[in-house]
Amino acid sequence: MDGMRFFWHVHGHGTLSADMISSFRLPCAATLVSVQAVATTAAVGTVIIGTAADDNGYLTAFTAGASGTPTVADRGDFTGALNSDTRECPHLAAATVLLMTVAHNSMIHPDVTCEFLEG
Repeated sequence: MDGMRFFWHVHGHGTLSADMISSFRLPCAATLVSVQAVATTAAVGTVIIGTAADDNGYLTAFTAGASGTPTVADRGDFTGALNSDTRECPHLAAATVLLMTVAHNSMIHPDVTCEFLEG
């Protein structure tokens, strides 16, 4: 954390044989400004981000990058029902618990990084 920016990083070791699921509780009010996703092979899956109430409420079916080249979701890509203005990045309250699901598709060494700005 650099005083204004912090990250939520999720890594799956080896070949996924089931979906990878992670939860993260925001330490403060924040804006989700980008999501980067990648696998080390051509077999890639999708990433969704939401909450327990709406698992794809912020990011719906975002395809991870292949062969070590990340794809990036940012402003305008957060089209889930929980984002009140889908042209912008979602603003989240402190203590919001986010849920990330990575649909496996036999991905190898998937990495997903979410970038937040405080406030």
